[in-house]
Amino acid sequence: MANVAQHILTPAVIRARYSGYVLSNGVKCVIVQDENAKMPAAAMSIHAGQLNDPAELPGLAHFCEHMLFMGTEKFPKEDEFDSFVSKASGFANAFTADCDTVYYFSVSDGSLEGALERFVEFFAAPSFSPGAVAREVNAVHSEDEKNHNNDYWRLDELIRGFYNPKHPRSRYGNGNLTTLWDEPQERGIDVHESLKAFHSRYYLASGATIVVVTSRAADEVLRLIEGPLARMKQGAVPRFSFLETDEPLFTSAALASWTNLRTVRKMRELRLMWPVRSPSSSWRTMPSAYITHLLGMSATPPCLGC
Repeated sequence: MANVAQHILTPAVIRARYSGYVLSNGVKCVIVQDENAKMPAAAMSIHAGQLNDPAELPGLAHFCEHMLFMGTEKFPKEDEFDSFVSKASGFANAFTADCDTVYYFSVSDGSLEGALERFVEFFAAPSFSPGAVAREVNAVHSEDEKNHNNDYWRLDELIRGFYNPKHPRSRYGNGNLTTLWDEPQERGIDVHESLKAFHSRYYLASGATIVVVTSRAADEVLRLIEGPLARMKQGAVPRFSFLETDEPLFTSAALASWTNLRTVRKMRELRLMWPVRSPSSSWRTMPSAYITHLLGMSATPPCLGC
């Protein structure tokens, strides 16, 4: 069911053994055998995030992230995974970024098998029960309310306000009751069905990568995860809408402007922003990171002035 992938190169100082696999349906697996790992851990990355939100449902990717913790077809109890992890002296969480959603957990060594069994079902067959959907949207809203006093969150929202409203990045990625419930209800949009459709469209095997760190042998771990993960839907991951649009990220009115933000706590920060072409095609070399590193250097004389 699984094919051994290309050997993973690691620095000589790393003693852990890295094994890479690609399942028959395209799921990529990295298993790290580390004899010093006291608590095994796992993370799953799905190549879909806030920039995949439909225009009529800002925050849907984040809402989907929340819902995967609310039960699966095999383990329908809403707090099944969190309860199991808690009893195993572990922790679990997730985050939704622009282009990816990442789920992760860590548990005591004897609980890895049970945790993985429950975890991988998130991606194969979540339940999306209508009752849980109606309740969990309030948790998303509470998270949104909490962020209003976070200065960095406020700064990001200020910057988003300068984006071209026709560009996908201008959408509100976190979501709240207004964007995920009240307005969709008024427009006749079925949020429950939209969540299922989002998962079906974007949670595809070809866009999934799982990493497991444990003291166990790689082939033993692979046997635990390959069955459920093989049930993930196959297909090509849709291109991001921001790669398809010809709309500029900023309107001309937003350029060459200066804005002050009144902060909640005492802090001073200066941000300079230039719109540039998407660096997604040059992710291996990351030229934008190199440029920002040079600009941020404190060498005397500055490197760029040499």
